[in-house]
Amino acid sequence: MNKHILVVEDNASTRELFLDILQAFKFKTTVLRTGQEVIDYFDEETNERPNVLLLDINLPEKNGVYVLQYLRGKLKLNDLKILVITANHIAGQMPEMNLADIVMTKPFLPNMLKEKIDALLTEQTDAQSADSVEDTVNKEETNEVTAEAKAEDTVKTEIPSAKDADVTMEASIVRLAPDDNTLDDDETEAVIPSTSSNVDRITEDDDSETVEMPAMTGKTLREDIKESRTI
Repeated sequence: MNKHILVVEDNASTRELFLDILQAFKFKTTVLRTGQEVIDYFDEETNERPNVLLLDINLPEKNGVYVLQYLRGKLKLNDLKILVITANHIAGQMPEMNLADIVMTKPFLPNMLKEKIDALLTEQTDAQSADSVEDTVNKEETNEVTAEAKAEDTVKTEIPSAKDADVTMEASIVRLAPDDNTLDDDETEAVIPSTSSNVDRITEDDDSETVEMPAMTGKTLREDIKESRTI
């Protein structure tokens, strides 16, 4: 794609000369004649932004110095490459000329103009490449931070806090603790209180056989039964 050069020159013969030179080097060109036309051009956002602005200083309506201050100051077009061309050597040394990337004084050869434009285009390409690399690095760093944040959230979700772990362990201990009323298979924990008589009589009715049970001594049921048999 051909690079776009915006030429601002009020003198017809000089303007035609610039166009011949630029078109010979295959540049795309747009021509304006006054400083106000330049301001209107850049104020209209739909207009194509040029790669290089070729700006004369002695312009009608708004001079080149005003245009420089407007583009750099108000519109903040710091990435726009501006090449100022003037026949006035004193004007070329004005402090405002620092707003331009290059200042050329007439006369000059066509090849000199081509060299200056090429230098500006190279600077522009390098700056764009640097910005692209920086954007890529920033995006990668942002993605890494996002991934780390997601990983931390996942760990927090899967691993309970120490407080939650204590509560869970306490609940487990409560569930595993034996019930006070649970009887062991080998030994009956419940103690049947002894009575004042040596033998308890259990009678189902008047005709039933009386079954004698050994008196309880306060020992376990199994021990009482065992001693009764031994006797």
